[in-house]
Amino acid sequence: MHNSKLWYTQPASDWTQGLPIGNGRIGAVIYGGIEKETWSMTEVTYWSGKPERIPGHPDPKVKLAKEWLEPKKQNFDTSLSLCDVRLRFEHQGEELVRELNLDTAIASAGYKSHGRFVTRETFATHEAGIVVSRNAGGQAGSVSFSLRVEGRTPVFAATITNGDTE
Repeated sequence: MHNSKLWYTQPASDWTQGLPIGNGRIGAVIYGGIEKETWSMTEVTYWSGKPERIPGHPDPKVKLAKEWLEPKKQNFDTSLSLCDVRLRFEHQGEELVRELNLDTAIASAGYKSHGRFVTRETFATHEAGIVVSRNAGGQAGSVSFSLRVEGRTPVFAATITNGDTE
């Protein structure tokens, strides 16, 4: 493994300074710092383009060329932000390091809080089709946070399953 990384010692103030992760279908740009973190979520079916009809040609030579050459697209599309997942952590810290490991595609943040090291690792798994995060502290109970989901679409709903809080 090459261990290629992008790393920063300052919080990311907005999306443009965030660390991108994704699996080709779902992804996020992770930004923030010690006390808060935002995941700007994308999903492949929420995009800015539109369906495009490409006219056919009856000439056999044109049909053969079409098999070998891709027609020029008339519209450009890009994934749009579907929602923001906002995490707020209940502790202060110092010595922040944010990084994106380019070999493992894991975005992480690490820092010291009350003399103990706290880490957050986030990645998109292709197999499960989700974005997942692992938060760990130096001792039991050292990681506590609130989570809020804010939609960016005209109709958006978030639900709590099983009322889990641990």
